[in-house]
Amino acid sequence: MKIVSGNAPFIRNKRTTGQIMMELLIGLAVIFVAAVVYNFTLGVRYGLKTICIMTVSILFTFVSDIIVGSLRYNKEKDGKFNEYLFHFIKSNYSIVTAVIFALTVPVGTPVYVVIIGSMFATLIVKHTFGGFGANVFNPAALGRIFLALAFGGQLKPYLAGGENLGGLKAGVTVTSQFVADGTKFLTGSLANTNVSMLNLYLGNYSGALGETFTLLILVVGVVLAAREVINWRTPVFLFGTVALSSVFISLVAKVSVIDYLLLQFGLGGLVFGAIFMFTDPVTSPTSNYGKALIGILGGLLNVLIRVAGSYPEGTAFSIALVNVASPMIDRLISGRTFNKVWVPYTVSGAMVLASVGLLTGVSAAKLPKDGPIPPIVVEPFVTYSGSYVSPAPDGYADEFTTNVDVGLSDAYHIVKLEYDVVASPATYVNAEKVQAVVDYYTSISVAEFKELPAPALSGGTTGTTVGGQTGGHIIPGAIYSSKALYEAINDALADIKVYSADKSEQPYDSGGYADDMVMSVDVYVNVTTDLIKVVDIKEGASTDSYADRWASVSDEVLAKYHDLDVATFLSYTSEVELYGDLTTVYAGVSYSPRRLFNVVQKALEGYGD
Repeated sequence: MKIVSGNAPFIRNKRTTGQIMMELLIGLAVIFVAAVVYNFTLGVRYGLKTICIMTVSILFTFVSDIIVGSLRYNKEKDGKFNEYLFHFIKSNYSIVTAVIFALTVPVGTPVYVVIIGSMFATLIVKHTFGGFGANVFNPAALGRIFLALAFGGQLKPYLAGGENLGGLKAGVTVTSQFVADGTKFLTGSLANTNVSMLNLYLGNYSGALGETFTLLILVVGVVLAAREVINWRTPVFLFGTVALSSVFISLVAKVSVIDYLLLQFGLGGLVFGAIFMFTDPVTSPTSNYGKALIGILGGLLNVLIRVAGSYPEGTAFSIALVNVASPMIDRLISGRTFNKVWVPYTVSGAMVLASVGLLTGVSAAKLPKDGPIPPIVVEPFVTYSGSYVSPAPDGYADEFTTNVDVGLSDAYHIVKLEYDVVASPATYVNAEKVQAVVDYYTSISVAEFKELPAPALSGGTTGTTVGGQTGGHIIPGAIYSSKALYEAINDALADIKVYSADKSEQPYDSGGYADDMVMSVDVYVNVTTDLIKVVDIKEGASTDSYADRWASVSDEVLAKYHDLDVATFLSYTSEVELYGDLTTVYAGVSYSPRRLFNVVQKALEGYGD
């Protein structure tokens, strides 16, 4: 009788690790081909850049393997160097890391950033811990987190000049725009993203190369699970936790349950991460029960980061956090036999319920609260002072001097008016009538004030009231007081001149399907110093769909004009000289500043003539 000895396990899968990895690569290749085809529809340079990103990622991942393999080579132990190096590269399956990593970055990522990210993922995350089978974190996920933290502003879903391609609006991503349109992942909407729900799932928009094709990824995932390339428990329990949580969150947020579910799964890298990264056999627990638990934990963390975190997307971070928990789950579960089969199911159910409860509570806390509306207190942006000496009416009053302080908003609207004397004796005019005129003045702009006709006295200085004068700046029966207030304000604003213009342009680069939109402005200039004080946009700042985004940057844009020398401004031949690169500085709302620059140039083109 021949006894055969060996190490456990004695029952092995018929397929080798290499065969499993090859099938996984085929699944990833399907996603990559879809990404190449889609990006070629945007333009040849987009398609070529997609291929370039994948090629560079694979190449420098192999470079990393060669570096590590060379450092670890021991001639006496490992034999011929070329044979050892080939076996080292083959056994580490770093090409899988390279492909997954490349699919997590957008097409606008600079090549040098791809190089740094792929080498970080392989050299630091994988080989520092001993290589394939020993790494604690998923290399592709941690590499993507590193890029987000170190090069976040350079991970763009478009190439230079293509800010509006692929369903984008001036450079934003669908996920970031969805988040910006409401309370983070609670009340956002696809309405302002130019991407329909169908295209969201088909992948007809720009994002990370591999994350946008949600339906295709799900089909590939089902095939891989059926082939036992990945363990189905992790994505199924993850999707279940996200779905159940989303139902309760949508009820709390009072949004459509179906739409919210579709958005949670369609936006960002949730489905891609669940299929290709959470299921990594090296960084996930070894037991089936443990794989189910990390699915629940991953779903909880993903939604929690989306709803309460500072990043619009939580998949890569949740993968890294689950990787940290996996060894602990293995130590608690491996080798343990549950005599009572209901115990693991009870623990899993309790975790799901706790996740749902936590996420629902956090969502309720994050929603904006209705409260008492605080009183509006308007503090002037600037105050100008003026005075006027009123002549004495014949025989029935004395000469008097009126002093005023005129408070203006940052749009040069009159928001505050303080005065001392408007009649002599002071009791000659009714205080309520004077207040009515003050209320009128504090409801108009400086430009509107400049258009008012001056209250007139017969003979120019003294005499009876000229009849027929009307307007909100006229105090009935008290033309001397009316003129005193008007002239004192006029004195205060004497150095301020108003230059107005309007210009018709397209509100954004619409490719010809949007009508021209008129932007009208008043430009206030101190003619003594030749400095622009304020630009007031009267209409046409933005379309309704872009209004929120414009509001978020308008103060910063308008501040560029404050105290700017007119001659300097008129010397600019391009808006870049005033703002810098609009697509970088004001990504997502670059057309309004450009249109504003053009109309202000038009308003001041005859200045000084």
